[in-house]
Amino acid sequence: MLVEAFESGAMLAAPCASAFLLADTGLLAGRRATTTWWLAPLFRRRYPEVELATDQIVVADWPIATAGAAMAQMDLMLAIVSRLAGPGLAKACANYLLLDERRSQVPFMAIAYLANQDPKIAKAERWVRDNIARDFTVDELAEAVALAPRTFARRIAGTCGVSPIQFVQRIRIETARYLLETTRLSVEEIARQVGYAEPSTLRRLIRRDTMQSPAHFRRAG
Repeated sequence: MLVEAFESGAMLAAPCASAFLLADTGLLAGRRATTTWWLAPLFRRRYPEVELATDQIVVADWPIATAGAAMAQMDLMLAIVSRLAGPGLAKACANYLLLDERRSQVPFMAIAYLANQDPKIAKAERWVRDNIARDFTVDELAEAVALAPRTFARRIAGTCGVSPIQFVQRIRIETARYLLETTRLSVEEIARQVGYAEPSTLRRLIRRDTMQSPAHFRRAG
């Protein structure tokens, strides 16, 4: 039914696990897509021909669009409204529905959950947390889990969808957010505790990955 609809000119949209159904038809082969972040490792194994962008909430590779977890169906519907009726109406719909603009799944990803899909990557995650306050290289991390750097990078990408450097950064940012929410430590002290000599580096990475300032997480705590 999906293939027939697509071949007759219909647009297709699928949030969360329904992206697997689209991939099973072969319609996503060679296309960009997303699904809920915690199913990403399984999706990558089953559909290596799909360019998975799990960091994004909506991937609109028209005439096919996909979205992250189930609640991202609202974001997906806004993408469809924007495509058919323009971004102005989509923005108005978002305002009526009290929906904030969300472009990334990154703030919601639990790196420990993803890492636990692979024993070597789980060991790397623990090693990073044990050594988080000091400077270390990716090669040193790979050596700590007995993998060649290229093999390590490939395993990280397959399990977590990130590069080794991004993997370390995610753990550091996650730890920093926890400290912002649960302590009164200054941003400068938190930066040192998670391995950044310059607080500006931590501020920049938090803003890049979460679209929020450190002060936002302090208020949330």
